[in-house]
Amino acid sequence: MKKLNLGCGNKKIDGFINIDIDAKYGPDLCFDASSIPMYSRFSNNSIELIRAHHFLEHTSNPEEIMKEWHRILKPGGVVILRMPHFSRGFTNPTHKRGFDLSWPLHFDKNNKYSTYSGVDYKLIGVKLRWIAFLEHYPCGKITKALLSLMNSIINLLANLSPYFCSRIWCFWVGGFEEMELRLKKI
Repeated sequence: MKKLNLGCGNKKIDGFINIDIDAKYGPDLCFDASSIPMYSRFSNNSIELIRAHHFLEHTSNPEEIMKEWHRILKPGGVVILRMPHFSRGFTNPTHKRGFDLSWPLHFDKNNKYSTYSGVDYKLIGVKLRWIAFLEHYPCGKITKALLSLMNSIINLLANLSPYFCSRIWCFWVGGFEEMELRLKKI
C-alpha cells in the first residue's frame, strides 16, 4: 500500500513515504510538495492515502494540489487534512490562507454554493479542535491541566455540530486551532 505523509517535518511515519522540502528532517523524498510537477513521479491511481497535516495553509495553490492528489489517488483513496480553522488561520505569519468547513464544497460537482474545482471528493469526516498544540503553550502544569479539561469539553460540544460551531460558536470560544477533513476520491 502506497501512502504519502506530505510536509512531514520531524513527524515521519513508518509505512508512509515521508516527504518534506527541508532535508534536515531526513524525509524519504525531499521536494516542495506544493510544486505540481514534482508529483509526476507518482502514477495515476497509485496512492491509497495522503496525509497532509498543516501543509496546505502554507501553499498558494491548494485547489491545484488537490486536483493533482486526485490524479494520483486510487479510486476510493483518502486524503486526511489537518489545517487551521479560519478563526485562527492567520496566527502564523507563514500561512497564506485560511479554511473553513465549506472548503470541501469546491470538490463536489453537485454543490450550488461555491466554485467547482473539476475533481470530486466525498467528505467522510470532519473534526474541530479548540486546542491542537497544547504541548507548545508556554504555561505551567496547572494551567495546562485546566486548558486540557476545557479543550476536552469544547471539542466534545463542537463536534456535535461542527458546521454550527464553525460559523457561529467559534467566536464565543476564541476560535479553533485546527480542523480535520477526511475526503475520499470519487
